[in-house]
Amino acid sequence: MKDHPVLESPTSGEPSLVSQALAKSVTFSLLYGGFMLVFGVLGLNLAPLITEVNAGDLSILLALLLLLALAGSAFFLGGAAVSSHRSPVDRRLAWLVVLPPVLLVLASWWLGSRGDSEPGSVMAGLRWIWFKGLTAWALPLYEALPVYYPDSTHMNELALLLASVPFLAAYAGLVLSPAIRRRVSRGQASAVAAILPALLAIGFLASLALPRNSPFALSDYPRVDGATAAIPFGRELLHKLTGLHRPGAAKRVQFHTTHEAYVRLIEGKADLIFAAGPSEQEQRQAESAGVKLKLTPVGRDAFVFLVHEDNPVNGLTSDQIRAIYSEKTLNWKEVGGEEERIIAYQRKENSGSQTFMVQNVMKDTPLATPLSARKIDGMGGLIDAVADYRNSLGSLGYSFYYYATQMHKQESIKLLAVDGVEPNPASIASGRYPFTAVLYAVTREGEPAESPVSRVLEWLQTPEGRRTVERGGYVPVETEGP
Repeated sequence: MKDHPVLESPTSGEPSLVSQALAKSVTFSLLYGGFMLVFGVLGLNLAPLITEVNAGDLSILLALLLLLALAGSAFFLGGAAVSSHRSPVDRRLAWLVVLPPVLLVLASWWLGSRGDSEPGSVMAGLRWIWFKGLTAWALPLYEALPVYYPDSTHMNELALLLASVPFLAAYAGLVLSPAIRRRVSRGQASAVAAILPALLAIGFLASLALPRNSPFALSDYPRVDGATAAIPFGRELLHKLTGLHRPGAAKRVQFHTTHEAYVRLIEGKADLIFAAGPSEQEQRQAESAGVKLKLTPVGRDAFVFLVHEDNPVNGLTSDQIRAIYSEKTLNWKEVGGEEERIIAYQRKENSGSQTFMVQNVMKDTPLATPLSARKIDGMGGLIDAVADYRNSLGSLGYSFYYYATQMHKQESIKLLAVDGVEPNPASIASGRYPFTAVLYAVTREGEPAESPVSRVLEWLQTPEGRRTVERGGYVPVETEGP
């Protein structure tokens, strides 16, 4: 039986093919480290630059593809150089050459995945710092990924796939370099590898010169604020009205909470806010400042109640919800569940969801004062508290439909039907779901007809404006003129 050539003993003092491959892996690891120093600096500087440049989506997508092509071409040529003409790498052992940095990147990704509890985001938390450092060249891609691909289900896996591009390209260079050298010179091979990046660079520069027919220049756009749940709509609106690329819109639109947005509008620090109707305190604050608020309905959302998926209860009546939150009902067994004390979470005063809960759900029924641990500051924090396995059967909370199902999605929660109606786009649009929240465009009275604010309100009444409301997560409603 003939020995496998890889396992053959070396002759004339030559190292085995395995030893040669492992030795070249050191060279490749140093190459990868140098690549990270050069392209990592590029990625760190390009990531914020992409969000700041005033360009369209086409330009940004071409820039990201250019970065990807540069990384692939550089590593393809690097792999070909490691497998030199005088010392080629056996194609069956090429994987050994790229293995050390691959294992390092995989280990750092696994470490980050273990501690990642932020839904809807890419590589959130300090545990991801090693992975980000080892793949710093791809930071602009990581930041753009959730903007252009909002489904968060496999977001971190897609990030790992992007990070593998240099290794796949280097492996291709290692394996294909002998065949390439038999057909073309090194200069010709380098020229071929540069064709795609060159074409993308030309396309990127050409795209910057394309006109953008948008209603607003970025400098003329009004100062907009709003509720946390309205952030996706605010980003979509900025993108549509100015033509700014989506990553830039995502970076610029960072709404404050509902209460802070009202305060900023009243104080003249914002021109337009998107939020639920004002609380009594906010109304008094506006009156004391001599400001009259104008509310223009823009879209509808559902105010939903949520429990952990392990809870056997699938729905509550409006009366049962009021009984729970006034602490007349204290155990899930009283509403068809198991023998388990109800842990009813609330939001803090003047938040949009808390105002809606008091005004539209509880109405004349006093809302019980919760323990401090059950009064959550942010909407995402409340959803996380309900999703926490330690409180799986006892937890109950509330939020808005789009926020709970898209912006801060947790696989371990479920939404409850109310009065026998499940919250979904159809029941929200038809008005069958009992707790429908209205998103208002709130302005100060007396805005001139030609002002940027009035122009935005007028645009929202157009078919394109209503489609933007829908893409922002709301069911559009007909509005009256400003």
